[in-house]
Amino acid sequence: MFIPDKSKDNLITNSKIQLLIVSRLEPVKNISTIIQVLHDVRNSLPPFELTIVCEGSIRSHLEQEVQANNLEALIKFEGF
Repeated sequence: MFIPDKSKDNLITNSKIQLLIVSRLEPVKNISTIIQVLHDVRNSLPPFELTIVCEGSIRSHLEQEVQANNLEALIKFEGF
């Protein structure tokens, strides 16, 4: 179960942008595209962290994609 961190009441804390996706992880949702875009632009963005609150048939594939792109420090997966 995902429980938000109450200490992060603002979208921007410690100069880090907090992004959140709550979605079913299925191919039609195109989460893979979001991961690829964040990989491509990560050096031109302010510091950010993406939390994906999810379950679905492609979760393990997306976790592997995050790992392959060295984004583990920026993209976290949480279950429902």
